[in-house]
Amino acid sequence: WQKLIFLSILLPALLVGILIFIFYQKQDGLVQGEIDALNKTHKGLIVIGDTHIAPFKNFPYVSIKVDSLQIYESKEKNASPILDVADIYVGFNVWDIVAANYDVQKLLIEDGFLNIIKHKDGRLIFENALATPSEQVVEEEPLAIHLKNIELKNLDIHKLDEANNLDVETFIYWAKSGFKTSENEIEAHIDTEFELNIIQNQDTSFIKHKHFEFHTDIVFNELSGLLEIAPSGIKMENGDFKIHGSIETKKDMALDLHVNGTKPNFD
Repeated sequence: WQKLIFLSILLPALLVGILIFIFYQKQDGLVQGEIDALNKTHKGLIVIGDTHIAPFKNFPYVSIKVDSLQIYESKEKNASPILDVADIYVGFNVWDIVAANYDVQKLLIEDGFLNIIKHKDGRLIFENALATPSEQVVEEEPLAIHLKNIELKNLDIHKLDEANNLDVETFIYWAKSGFKTSENEIEAHIDTEFELNIIQNQDTSFIKHKHFEFHTDIVFNELSGLLEIAPSGIKMENGDFKIHGSIETKKDMALDLHVNGTKPNFD
């Protein structure tokens, strides 16, 4: 009996150790190989720091920790930064890695900023970064990686329109979301708490340091372009609201939104 008990403890521990070793052997090639492929096929530039194994950060998934990540609009020396974050944890199922199935079970991004800039010519900073050089012959496509869950912590997002100098700043204290895809639809659940500032020509008098909580389920139909918002909860400072409706993304962003206050009085 003692031998059986010993084996029942030793064998699972040995198996986990072997799987983590395989995962460790593949981590550099998995991350850096994907970054190299993206840099070859797009005009933008992605730079990452060191990678490590973080077995328990996204438990029960085993994670690759990336010490830093920067994304730039182009490969020019003074290119505008799009994303700069301190820590990223990419959580995988170890069995998926062994089978070369690179579904990301959970992505955790911490501490940094994201710039969403609309240039005066109407192009978004992402469009320039994702553009493919016309002379580039793509020899190898990046890996097909699917993302199931994402979590954000302390991420400062700026959406700047250079034409009117309107800057919408959203500082996300935390956000969690999950995704489910079918043939033509994307379903998502989002929970988040954030602070909102709207800055027009350095003037913040309209909305300044307003705290929000947002909990919603959305469905996006890729064929029709319809974004449906299920009955959702919004907290703004001391006010509670319910919102539901839809957005026609292929019809000039036509809105059909219904907002109701759930408190008779609030500050």
